[in-house]
Amino acid sequence: MPKARNPAGGAQTEAFEPQAVAVMHGLRDAFLGLLEGLPGSGSRAVDLEKALGVSRTLGWQIHRVATSHDPLAVAAHVPGLAAVEQALRSARAAGVAEDRVQRVDEAMRRFEDIVQHHAGDRAVFVTMLGSLAGEPAASLDLRTRRQAFRLESQVWGVQVKTFVACAVLAPGSDPSLMDMVLIRGLRDVRRLRAGVPMQVSGQQIVDSDRKPTVPMPLDADEPLKEGSGPSLLAGFCSQPVPRLETRIEDGCLNTFLSDAELGNSGIKTVYLADITRGMRWRSEPQDRNHHIRTATVLKPSEVVVLDTLIHRDMFGTLPAPTARVHGSLARLGERNPYAYRDDETLPIEPEHRRLGAGSGVLTTPHVPRYREMVESVLAGVGWDPAAFDAYRCVVEYPPLGSMVWTRFAFPERGLW
Repeated sequence: MPKARNPAGGAQTEAFEPQAVAVMHGLRDAFLGLLEGLPGSGSRAVDLEKALGVSRTLGWQIHRVATSHDPLAVAAHVPGLAAVEQALRSARAAGVAEDRVQRVDEAMRRFEDIVQHHAGDRAVFVTMLGSLAGEPAASLDLRTRRQAFRLESQVWGVQVKTFVACAVLAPGSDPSLMDMVLIRGLRDVRRLRAGVPMQVSGQQIVDSDRKPTVPMPLDADEPLKEGSGPSLLAGFCSQPVPRLETRIEDGCLNTFLSDAELGNSGIKTVYLADITRGMRWRSEPQDRNHHIRTATVLKPSEVVVLDTLIHRDMFGTLPAPTARVHGSLARLGERNPYAYRDDETLPIEPEHRRLGAGSGVLTTPHVPRYREMVESVLAGVGWDPAAFDAYRCVVEYPPLGSMVWTRFAFPERGLW
């Protein structure tokens, strides 16, 4: 069997990283030489496009690689070999020196060789290179996650337009405790295969000591009991109002749709809410002096919206929270945020920020009538929306089994 060709010219067993660095820097330098060799050409992508008579996309790709400060970060923009060969024919016709043309041709062939040798295809190569480029979040881009969403929807037979989870935190009966209203639900969930269970919500609420707490339905005086379940926000659900079934399984409160037809005719929108009182928000040791909000992605979802509303009487102005997307092949669907290590962070950068004060900042195209829904729920428990600061984390096409995670640093003591 013939030996595999070594694309970087070193030992056959040379590791990926040094070969990738050498090849990408060589490709960048060769493209830059081509750009500089064009007679009378300017330095912009549009100048390259006009000088070579190539498409806007190809001109931009060559220019992007040629002028990159970090060649490892632009692997996704390297044009295909056939397109580069077209550009080189035009470069010869435009009077570019043959040595510059040959240098690009050789650099492209080394690039294609290393892709095949170490990765097998371009998409895998870009993912491998992303972790070396200093910008790991770019290595799992939106297009890749969208493709995964479509495939996962076919595999599991269910998909969701928007998964929303909103936690509203207010002072409890004493400064060590807080009350929490939790609003969550699915916009436009549909079944793609007959017989697939349609779980709407899986809820396990614990305090800062990981002690389980029991949620209560809104306006209920008794603790939640098996078979009851959270309150359905019927006025904001699809009509007719979906029928739900609630089960307590393995310490979790799970709620299922029981009447969804296949496809678009069976699309449902379901929102739920409940309140939990007397949760501890602070515990020892001191390094756990924080609050974590999470949403575990258990169904293929186009977008996750994770909101947190914190009453200003609790802590005053808080530092901006941090946000991550966690995942572990050993614990897919893990619901305990403390179970994740730092190295179990996926290369996805969530969109997160402080929205401002009051319910007026909550409007989002991902959840129609969202502001009205939150205001309605808070009115039911006598809380004024204007007294809360709102924070939002959004992730498009989160991987199935991952956890969207935001962490708030809390002070040593509350203000109430």
